[in-house]
Amino acid sequence: MRSCARPGWSAARLPTQARLSAQEAAGGGLRLRLSFDRGGLCGEDTALRALGERLERLERAPGAPPPRLQCRSNADDTEFTLELPA
Repeated sequence: MRSCARPGWSAARLPTQARLSAQEAAGGGLRLRLSFDRGGLCGEDTALRALGERLERLERAPGAPPPRLQCRSNADDTEFTLELPA
């Protein structure tokens, strides 16, 4: 597991609340959302893209779309969404 601590971060800037939810996605897949009560946690675009590329290489049914990882952040909160097709 990777630490979320980064150089220059203080405990006051770390999230104090997290929420994990799961929903059925269109076509019977699964959508997982992990939300934090702090903004700006998406990190570097290159790191998120690298994780997305690793997801694309996961084994899946022929013709099925690859899993998708997205991050949305504003000044107040951050949300990671992982979409896993059926």
